[in-house]
Amino acid sequence: MKVTGSHRSTIFIAIALSLIVNLLPLPVTESAQCKAWLVQSIPTDMPGLPRVPGVLSTGDVLKWLASNSTERLDVIAQYWQLIAHPEDPRSGDFGYSKEDLQRFGAQEGASVYSALENAADRNVTIRLLSHSGVYPDYTTEPTNLASGRPNVKNVTLLLSDWWGSGIVHTKVWISDRRDVYIGSANNDWKSLTQVKNLEFTWLIVQK
Repeated sequence: MKVTGSHRSTIFIAIALSLIVNLLPLPVTESAQCKAWLVQSIPTDMPGLPRVPGVLSTGDVLKWLASNSTERLDVIAQYWQLIAHPEDPRSGDFGYSKEDLQRFGAQEGASVYSALENAADRNVTIRLLSHSGVYPDYTTEPTNLASGRPNVKNVTLLLSDWWGSGIVHTKVWISDRRDVYIGSANNDWKSLTQVKNLEFTWLIVQK
């Protein structure tokens, strides 16, 4: 059967509605309340750009969401490069020493990835949705997370196959359908410690 433009639209709308229904946070009960915080990432080695008091660290929030998930964790990202690869000549990290990467804060990305691995090993149901990624890693990290773990589902969504162009540009983490991060930071160690980002998170807490 030939898929026409109208068929594509219908299928895309159905997929979008399904995602919305499944990703919506659970209703807040009377015994709980919603609290919101601003979240930011700030480049290292920039003393003239201090952290704003009361604003949370992006890396800390992502690690908290992964570490505190008990049943389910949904992650939507454009691409993944949480782990630095200074030994790979194809990588933008190539040529930097361990000391350089430590100073740049590359360990923050590795810590986030480790928190995701730990959540997967706790048998948390994890769903990962991303674009095809960027050179040279593409979808290696989410693929590795899903490898051998039936509780982890990894999906690559290529919008260009449907529309001729377009990418998944959303950055969202949802833990247990309750706690949500909406950001501008990619799942990339450089986004956590080498780029200025301002994001938003809200948590459902018991009174």
